[in-house]
Amino acid sequence: MKLSQYAILAMMMLAIVCVTGCSDDDDPVDPGVPEDPHVATVVVDPETITFTAIGEDVQFDAAAFDQNGAAIDTVFTWQSSDDGVVFVGQDGAAVATGLGTASIYVTAGSATDTAEVTVTLASGPVREWIAAGSGNWEDAANWSDDAVPGAGDVAVITATGDYTVTLNGDVDVEALVLGAGSGTQILDTNGNQLQLTTCGLLDGAEMEVSGHLIVQGDLAWSGGVIMGSGQMEIQSGAELHAIGNPLELQTDVDNRGTISVGAGASLRVNQMLECSSGAIIDLQGDASLTVQNNGNLSNAGTIRKSQGAQEATLFASSAEFSSTGSLRVDTGSLWITGGSLRGTIEIDGDAILRQSGQTTIPNVNSQGDGPFVIGGSVTMGTFETDIVTFRHLILDSGTLPGITGPGGLLINHTFTWRRGTVAELGSLNTQVGSQTTLENTGTSALSATTWHVHGEVTSDTIVNLTLAEGATISIEYAGRWFQSTAGTVNQGLGAPGSFDVIGEFRRTGEGAFVVETAFDCSGTMNLVEGTLTVKGAFTLFDSGIMTGGSTEVPDLATAQLYVVDASSAVMSGTIRPDLGGQPAHMAINGNVVLGSLFKLELDVPVNGDIPAESLTFLRGGQVLDGTLELNVMALPDVGWESRVVSMQSGTGTFDVTFTNDNPFEEILQDDRGVLLIR
Repeated sequence: MKLSQYAILAMMMLAIVCVTGCSDDDDPVDPGVPEDPHVATVVVDPETITFTAIGEDVQFDAAAFDQNGAAIDTVFTWQSSDDGVVFVGQDGAAVATGLGTASIYVTAGSATDTAEVTVTLASGPVREWIAAGSGNWEDAANWSDDAVPGAGDVAVITATGDYTVTLNGDVDVEALVLGAGSGTQILDTNGNQLQLTTCGLLDGAEMEVSGHLIVQGDLAWSGGVIMGSGQMEIQSGAELHAIGNPLELQTDVDNRGTISVGAGASLRVNQMLECSSGAIIDLQGDASLTVQNNGNLSNAGTIRKSQGAQEATLFASSAEFSSTGSLRVDTGSLWITGGSLRGTIEIDGDAILRQSGQTTIPNVNSQGDGPFVIGGSVTMGTFETDIVTFRHLILDSGTLPGITGPGGLLINHTFTWRRGTVAELGSLNTQVGSQTTLENTGTSALSATTWHVHGEVTSDTIVNLTLAEGATISIEYAGRWFQSTAGTVNQGLGAPGSFDVIGEFRRTGEGAFVVETAFDCSGTMNLVEGTLTVKGAFTLFDSGIMTGGSTEVPDLATAQLYVVDASSAVMSGTIRPDLGGQPAHMAINGNVVLGSLFKLELDVPVNGDIPAESLTFLRGGQVLDGTLELNVMALPDVGWESRVVSMQSGTGTFDVTFTNDNPFEEILQDDRGVLLIR
C-alpha cells in the first residue's frame, strides 16, 4: 500500500515537531559540542609520474582536508616504497635513483594518499650483470643478452651478494645503476676512464675510482660510497644529487656543474672537493656537508643554502675549507664552522649565516639584509690595511676571542653584541647610519682595540662590557650612545681603558650606569634620567657640554653625575641643566675641579613661583672658577632669592655675566655657593 504525498508530508512534519519541541521540560535539545577539526583526507599531486632518466626530479605537493571538506594546515610525512627506484625527501622533492616502479606515500595524521612512479630510460638497451660473482666488465658472458654495455647502453649492476666488477679498459655508457640494497657491489675502474651520462648509486654500491670518472648528466646518490685514488669530474651542466645519509666521498672531485645535498642527506668529504668558477654546491633543508680527516673543500664557485626553513650545516673545523667565490643563504639558516672566507657573502633578509669554530676572513663583500652570526672565533684580515665590511653582524660567542685580527672591521647597518670578546683587532667601526644593540647574554669585552662609534648605540638589557689592555670606546662626532638601562663598563686587566664622548652620550632610564674606566667628554652628555657613575678619571673638555638635569631639586640621595672619591673630575667645558627648555637642576657628587674655561649657564625663572635652575655639588671642596652666565627670562618678584650654586664648602668666585640686564640687587658668593637676591 502506498501512502499519499500528503500523508508522507504530515508524518515528516510530526517528526520535525518531535525532534525540535518534544521534551520533558520543554527545553531545546542540547546540540552537543562540535567535533574539533582533524585531518580526514590527504590528496597528493601529481598522482602518477614517469621519469625517463636517472637523476630526474619532481616536486610532489599535498593538501589536507578536515571531516567537513575544509582545507587544513598540517605537517606531512613522505616515504618511498623503494629508494632504489625513487627517493623522496620530507619536503616532497623526489629523485629517480634506478629503474622500475615504486609508490610515494604521503601521510598526515591517520590519512594517507599514494602516487605511483615509474622510472624507465629513453636510451638504448639495458644490460644487466648476471655473473654469479666477480668478473670483468668486458666479458660478454657476465651480461644479459651476452652483450657488453657500451655507448648508448644502460648497465645495471643490482644483483645481490658481494662481488667486484672490474674495468680492463675505458668505458662509455649512457647510464649506470649500481647497488642491490644488500651485500657489497664494487665497480672498480682499475685505473681506466668511466664516462656516463646518468648514474644511480644505491645501498651496497662501492665505486672504486682509481682512474677517471666523468659524469655528463645526473648522478643520483642514495647509498654506498665513492672512493679511490683517482678523480671524479662533474661536468658543466651535470648534477650530483646527494640524497642519502650518510654518504662517504673518498676520492678527489672536480665539480664544474652542481652538487646538491638534499634535505635530510649527509655528505662527508674525505679527499679534495674543488668547486670551480661557475659551479654550485647546493645545500637544501637540513642537509649536512662535512669536510673531515684529510678532506679539503675549495670553492671558487657558489655554495648556497637554497631550500627550506631548516638549518643546513657545513662543518670543516678539523679539515681545510676555503671559499673565494660566493657563499649564499637564500632561505632558512646555514651553519658553517672553520674555514677561510673571501669573495662574496650574500644573506637574504629572512635568512641567517651562523659561524662557529675558527674562521679566517681576509676580506669579503657582504650583501643582503640577513645577519652573519659569530658563535666561535673569527680573524679579520691578513694585514693591518685590510678592512672587512659586514652589513649585519651579530656577536654571540663564548670563544676567546670572538673577533680578532690585524685588519679592521666595519659594520655599516646593524651590529648586535650579545656576548663575546673583541680583542687585538686593528679597528672596530660602526658606520654613520648604523644601529648597534647591546644585549647582556654573557661576558662581553673589548681588549686592546678602539671602537669608533659613528652610528647609534642602544641597549635593551643591563649592559656589562669590560675594557681591557687600554681598549677605548670613542663616540665620534656623528655617533650617539643612548643608555636607557643600568649597567657597567668595567675596567679589565692591563692598561686602563677609556670611554670618550666626542658626539653625544644620552643617559635615560632609572638605575645607575657605571663607567669604571676614564670618561672623557668633548662632545655632549645629556643626563636626562638616572645616574652616571664614573669610577675612573672624568674630564669635561673645553668643547664638552653636560646637560639634561632634573625638574626635582637634588638632595644628598640624588645625583646626575657621581664621581667616586678615589678619582677626580676636571671640568673645563659647559654645564647647561636645561631640560627641554624647562627649568632644570643638576647634581654632581664627588671631587670636582673647575677649570678657568669652565662655564655654567643657568636660566632665571619666569616668576617667583618657579625655582631657578641650579647646580649642586653634593661633596665639598670646590674652587669656583670660570664663568657663571645667567639668562634672565623675566624679572623675578621683589624679595625673591635663590641659591643657584650649592656647595658643602668651597672657595673662590665665578665671573658672573648676563645675557641681558642685571636685575639683582646682590649676588652673594661664599663657601656655600652663589645666591641671587632681588
